[in-house]
Order: sequence, then C-alpha cells, then structure tokens
Amino acid sequence: MDLVPLPDSNSSQISLESTGSSDVFHYSKLKVRQGLVKYIACVELPLSFADNVKFEKFIQNYIQPGYVRVPKHIIKSDCIRVFDEMKKNLISELSNFHEGRNFKPDSETSWNSTYRMLQSCSNYNSVITDFYNRMQNDSVLCEEDWEISFGFMEFLEVFYNATMVFSGVYSSTSCAVLCELCDISDVFNKYKDHLRFIDICKIMAEKLRKYLESMPPVLYLAAIMDPRIKLEGLELLLNEISQNLSLPFFINMNDIKNVLDSYFNAYKSKFASTTKVSVSTSSTSWSLLDKVHEQKYGVRSELEKYLAIDFTFSLTLEDLEQFNVLAWWKMHEKGFPVLSILARDLLTLPMSTLVSESVFKTGNHRVLNMERSMLPVEIVESLLCIKDWEDADTRDQSWTDDNMDYFANS
Repeated sequence: MDLVPLPDSNSSQISLESTGSSDVFHYSKLKVRQGLVKYIACVELPLSFADNVKFEKFIQNYIQPGYVRVPKHIIKSDCIRVFDEMKKNLISELSNFHEGRNFKPDSETSWNSTYRMLQSCSNYNSVITDFYNRMQNDSVLCEEDWEISFGFMEFLEVFYNATMVFSGVYSSTSCAVLCELCDISDVFNKYKDHLRFIDICKIMAEKLRKYLESMPPVLYLAAIMDPRIKLEGLELLLNEISQNLSLPFFINMNDIKNVLDSYFNAYKSKFASTTKVSVSTSSTSWSLLDKVHEQKYGVRSELEKYLAIDFTFSLTLEDLEQFNVLAWWKMHEKGFPVLSILARDLLTLPMSTLVSESVFKTGNHRVLNMERSMLPVEIVESLLCIKDWEDADTRDQSWTDDNMDYFANS
C-alpha cells in the first residue's frame, strides 16, 4: 500500500467520512499546545515530555509537518492558562446548574416569607449547616434545629396555600374560603397536642372561631354557587370545621337556605324580564318529553333545579381540584339565566386586597423613582392603568407570593 504524501504545513487536511461528506481540518498550534497540556496532565507525564527533539521529528514526519517543539517553560505557562479557562467554564456551568439556588429572605411581619425561606432551604440543610458552623467556628446549627424548622414549615404550608388561593386573579376566591378554612382547622386539630405548637394553635384557633362567628353570609352563598359544594357540601365543611375546633355546629342551614331564597327572588324580580330564553317551536317531541318531566318532578325554579341536580358526579378527584367554577357558570347560563347572574356576583367577590394593592405598590416602585420623581399625577395614573390593562389583555395579571415583599413593612 502506497503512503499518501503529506501536505505541507500551511495547507488544510481534508478527511472523508463514511457518508461521503467532507470535513476540513485546520491545524492550530494553539490547540496543539492546549491538547498537549491536557494529555500531559491526564497521563501524568513530565512537563518536559513535549520539549524533545525525537518527539518533534515523530510528529513532523508522521502526523503534522507544521508541528514545532514546545519548550518546558511554555508548557508551564500553558498549564496555568488552560487551568484558568477550564475553571472559568466550570464555574459558569455550575452557576447555571438547576438555574442556581436562590434562598428566599425572611420577614418579621410575614409568615408566608418564613415558609418560603424554609422551603428554599429544603435539601440544602446539610450544606447550610456546614457553611454556618464554619463561619461561627462552632457547631451552632444541628440536625435537631432543622427538624424543628421543617416541622414549622409544614405547619405554615396551609396558610401559605390559603394566601395563594385568596389572591387568585382569574379564578373565583369567594367560594374557596370555607374549603381553605376547613384545611386550616384540620391543621389546628393535628397540631393542637404537639408540644411545640400548643400555644400558637390555641391562639390562632380562637381567632378563627371569632371570625367564623361574624363571617359574612355571602361567603356561605358563594360556596353554594360552586357546583362541587352546594348545600350538602356546605354543611359537610361546616361540620368538619366545628369538630376540628371543638365547637357546636354554629350555623342553621335553614337560615342559610332562606337567605339564598331571598337573594334569588330579588334577582328574579329584577332580571327575569330581561333573561327570557327563546323556545324553539320546530320540534314537538322535546316539548312532550319536557311535559312528562314536569309532571314527574313538578315545575321547579332555577335554584331548585340547580340544587337538585348533581353536575359533578362523574368528575375525578383531579377534575374536582382543577374545576373552573366561573367557566362552568358561563357554559350553563342559558339553563340558569337568572341564577347565573347571582352566581357571577357572588363568585367574583375578591377575598384579598393584595392583588389590587400590588398593582399600585409595584407600579409606584417602577414608575416613580429617583430619576422620575417629577411625573405629573395624570401621567402616573396613565402609566399604571395602561400597564394593568395591557396585562389584562394578555392575562398576565397573575399575582405571585413575591409581591408580598412590598407589604412586609407596610
């Protein structure tokens, strides 16, 4: 087999792949020096390995005629340079690993911030312990401290979740109040005998009892307007709360039903004339079937029909958790023309001022600052409203718990 003549040192080498495509290889003295450093380091050769005449001739005759022997002092400097480059790349790569770890700060006035801080420390407690103890030069932080902290985090989780639910922007929050209060009462019942939580559970449970005694009736009605809850679900939630707080059943369901009837009758007298549903006369078969239904069950109002029919019996637990109550009423407004208006008014009651306040808090922080402190009132109002309206068009008004930082010292 004849040897292929080597190209001169200034030319490029072209290699053919099995697919027939060509790949042009450009010889680089700098890359050769980098490769030599890595090879010497990996194989643990002496730094003088490349500073050898025989090695130089071997490379020139059989691999690359353009190769030039690399002196030992150059290899030394290349070692430092390659190390610095690799270290820089490694730090950059590690800094982007899992997008980094941003530990949340705590606030003395917000338990939610305490929960977020502890949650951000999950799976990093051993690293934090080692770092902190080294800083203090003593074993100040120990595993028992983390056990207490993470136990407290579990206790706070229900309050954090309730805050997030009550601060919803595109979902109904009024119908969720009793569900969240039921979850909170479950936590009180779970921790009431725990040595570390006895006192705090006693104080917080007493506050919850006082709130329940004066809770606005519209919140009961909002829960009833959720097809997942209705009257039966409302009674079940209230009974669970009563048991968890060791209270007698504090609500008369007949009184709630009477209030609901009075609300519906008031809406019916106001909107019945403007919400008449057009009836098709092209088919008599459905009219006959409807009469049979009326003879069997009698003529019932919208409210009676809504309370009698189970609309969610076929839904799974996951479907129930992701249920969009506002979308459901929009879909069924033709079947309940008056009741859907009442449901809309009850279900759109905001349960928290955090969302609306955060618009102005965030806006003032960004619109008014040291560089823009002379803006007229009209311009500030325009900028805030334009931003909020634009966010509304793109459904980008979502409130996050990070907004609570603005209220930490309010």
